[in-house]
Amino acid sequence: MANALIIPFISTHLLLFLPVFKCQHNTTKLFYALKHVSLESIVKRGQAAVDRTKKEVRRGVNVLKTVDHPSIICLKNYYESENTLCVVLELAGTELYDHIVDEGKLTEASAATILRSVVEGVEFMHEQNLVHRD
Repeated sequence: MANALIIPFISTHLLLFLPVFKCQHNTTKLFYALKHVSLESIVKRGQAAVDRTKKEVRRGVNVLKTVDHPSIICLKNYYESENTLCVVLELAGTELYDHIVDEGKLTEASAATILRSVVEGVEFMHEQNLVHRD
């Protein structure tokens, strides 16, 4: 990602145990979430582990390519090289925990709105015969 500035995320979210970074496109100045996989650390566990990791990441990318719902993070791009996999995603708002820490509480109305969005996203995925494992 030659046009991206990588910034450590305040909080991390793991998918396949991948850290998430906040990045900014140098030209557009838009922010994205970047899931970065260094295959160099995985190769120590053998080629089967590398192949399994590539397969899992590619499967997740292919799923995200097929879904379009306001409650589901949007895939923006995917990059793959010999030693690296990068999944670029829409940058969501703050994590729920961070919101509660910052605001000191979560109102019932806010909780209802968040829960409704989560349920709608899960319902959509189930309609597509997809299961959320995170």
